[in-house]
Amino acid sequence: MYHPAILMDLVPMSVVGDGNCLYGAVSRALTGEYSKLLTEAIEDGSYSEMAHIYALSASISKPIRSYYPPQLRAEFASEPFNRKVVKRAVNKSAPAAACIMWTRMSVPERTNEPNHFVPLSFLKAVTI
Repeated sequence: MYHPAILMDLVPMSVVGDGNCLYGAVSRALTGEYSKLLTEAIEDGSYSEMAHIYALSASISKPIRSYYPPQLRAEFASEPFNRKVVKRAVNKSAPAAACIMWTRMSVPERTNEPNHFVPLSFLKAVTI
């Protein structure tokens, strides 16, 4: 409405006007349409990503610990994926419901990019 010429090349997406619209807009731009994310997540052979872990945290109303083992190659930095994932309206101080590790189904031939998740269990009680 304010600048119709933009519609020739771009399509605006809606974002909730809850005071966090900047972060919602960037999140939406980075992860794509939420419905697309959900549709892809339930298809056989599709892959999950950090956005799905945030969605799980929101759906179970509990934090989830994400663990990505240290990597030798710089392009597979593990730091952004090692975190306690807590979606908005979830108690940040609550213990994580699960600890999930990013891994591979087999020994990599060329790339060490993860393609699988497994739960991690602790031998003794640990607050994560």
